Amino acid sequence: MQHASDTLFAFSELRLARHIGIANGLKGRLPSDLPILTSPTNAKTFKAIGTEHESTCFGFGKMAIDDLDILTLRLQLGGTQIYWLADVTDAEVWQALDKWLKRQVVPYAFEVVNGLGRSKTVAFGKAHISSEAPKTNLLRGRTSTNTLEEGWDKMIDLAASGIVQLQATTDIPRIPLSQVLVHILVTEQYKGSAQAKLVRRGTVLTTAASAGASGIH
Repeated sequence: MQHASDTLFAFSELRLARHIGIANGLKGRLPSDLPILTSPTNAKTFKAIGTEHESTCFGFGKMAIDDLDILTLRLQLGGTQIYWLADVTDAEVWQALDKWLKRQVVPYAFEVVNGLGRSKTVAFGKAHISSEAPKTNLLRGRTSTNTLEEGWDKMIDLAASGIVQLQATTDIPRIPLSQVLVHILVTEQYKGSAQAKLVRRGTVLTTAASAGASGIH
């Protein structure tokens, strides 16, 4: 299945439940200070993803463009895989990872973007962290010679290249990928770059290139 769109990626943020209007519904189910991975999308894409999945998986990995290491977070819901690209040196990202590792769970929320450019949260879920999670410590403490602007431009280049979709492989045995979504994780230090250079867009569904064995990628 493949759908055409004017972009290969979308912007995403780490947000708290109260910031996306779901705090009351999650009372007692989620600590109020636990960051939620958001996935902005349109109604058509969300319908294709669905809300009920017997198999889910969350994993970590690393990609590189030129001399910049990029941390990848990926969630698989059935045949849909969602990537978040993040700056491996970003302290805000590591703070979120530490909180997720402590709870052994990663919360996520889909936000449907309407025609007015606003978002509405329509679905929330939690994924257990895979046994690969401790391997992320191999990336902890990395430094970069790139300025924030250079790092941002390189993440944009990677997200827009289609490479992430082409190299994606399933993390769930016997369930091939049918679509891959890519997000750039916009933390506080990158919000100025996101607002100045690109408008917020919806994600595109793309056909996965392969359905290989699970692993860090």
